[in-house]
Amino acid sequence: MRREPVNYAALLGVIAAASFVAPLVADVGVAFGLRESVTSQVSLAVAAMIVAGWLFVSRGYEER
Repeated sequence: MRREPVNYAALLGVIAAASFVAPLVADVGVAFGLRESVTSQVSLAVAAMIVAGWLFVSRGYEER
C-alpha cells in the first residue's frame, strides 16, 4: 500500500489552528468550574487530539 507524503504546510496550519483554540478551551474550562492549572493541560490535550485526528484522516486510515 502506497501512502501519500505528509503535507507539512497543511499540518502547520492545523497546529496553528489548534493553538488558537487552546485559550478558548481554557475559558470554557474555567466557566465549567475547572481550576486554571487544569485547563492548560486540557487545552494541550484538545490541541493534540485535533492534530492527531487530522493526521489520522489525512493519511487515509481505513477500516479493513
